[in-house]
Amino acid sequence: MMMHSRGWVFLCLVLLQLAVVFVPLSSAATIGGAPVPTPTVPTPTVPTATLGVAPTPEEKAFENAEKEIVDSEAAMLKDLQRLHQRCVLPMLAHIALYPKDQQAMLHCAFDGIKPILDLHTHIAAELHDPTKTESVEEKLAQFVPQLETLDGSYTQHYTMRIKCLQALTSHKTTSVVLTNLGVSAMDLNGMTITVVQRLPRYKILLDAVDKFCGQLPTCTGTIRHTKIKMAVKGIAEMLGRVNSGTVESNPMKKDKKGKKDKASVGKKPELLRPNTH
Repeated sequence: MMMHSRGWVFLCLVLLQLAVVFVPLSSAATIGGAPVPTPTVPTPTVPTATLGVAPTPEEKAFENAEKEIVDSEAAMLKDLQRLHQRCVLPMLAHIALYPKDQQAMLHCAFDGIKPILDLHTHIAAELHDPTKTESVEEKLAQFVPQLETLDGSYTQHYTMRIKCLQALTSHKTTSVVLTNLGVSAMDLNGMTITVVQRLPRYKILLDAVDKFCGQLPTCTGTIRHTKIKMAVKGIAEMLGRVNSGTVESNPMKKDKKGKKDKASVGKKPELLRPNTH
C-alpha cells in the first residue's frame, strides 16, 4: 500500500514538471493575476557622423571661416617670433655700437614688439585650446582691450616707427648686423607691418564667419549668431578708435629750423590693406 502511494506521488511530480516545460513561451507572466510587462531594450541611436553624412557647402564654409582665424593667428605669431628673435634681439644686443641718435631710432622702431608677441602667444594658445568651451569668436572678443592697447598703439604710431626704421637701416652698423643675420631691409619692413595689418584682418575674418552663420538654419538668429555679431562690432569699434587716433607726424625728425616734420600730416597709412595673416 505504501509503495502504491509513493508511485502516485512520483507520477504527480513528473506531470507537474511536464506542465512547466510545455507552458507556451508567448504566454504573459502574471503576479496575482495581473500581467507583468515585458521589459523592452531601447534601440541605440546612431550619431549622424557615423552615418557618413557629409557637411553641406554652407556648413563647410562656416567651419573654414572659423578655422582661418585660428590658422592665420598661428602664422602671424610665427612672423612676430621671427621678427623678435632674428632682428630685434640681435640689434638690441649691438645697441652700444650705435650713436645716441641711432639708439633712439632703434627703440622708436621696435618698442612694443615683445609685449605684442606675448599677447599673440596667449591668443594663439587660447584659440587652439580644445578644453575651452567658448567659440573662436568668443575667445577672440575677450582680447579686444589688450589688442587695442598694444597692437592699436603700435599701429597709431606706425608712420613714425617706419621712418625710424628707415633711418636705422641706412646706418652702417645696421647693414652689417642685417647682413650677418641674412635679413634684408625689405624683410624687416615686411615683418613690422604684420602687426599693423592684423587688426583689420580680424574684422575681415569675423565678417566672413558672420556671413556664413547667416546662411545656416542651425546658426542664423541663434545666441551663437548674436555673439558673433557682438565680436564683429567690438573689433570694428576698436579698429575705428585706433584709426582715428593714428599719429601721422614724426616727432623725432626736425627740419632745418628745428621744427617738427609735418610733411606726412594728413596722409593716412595703409591700415586697411588686407594680408594673408
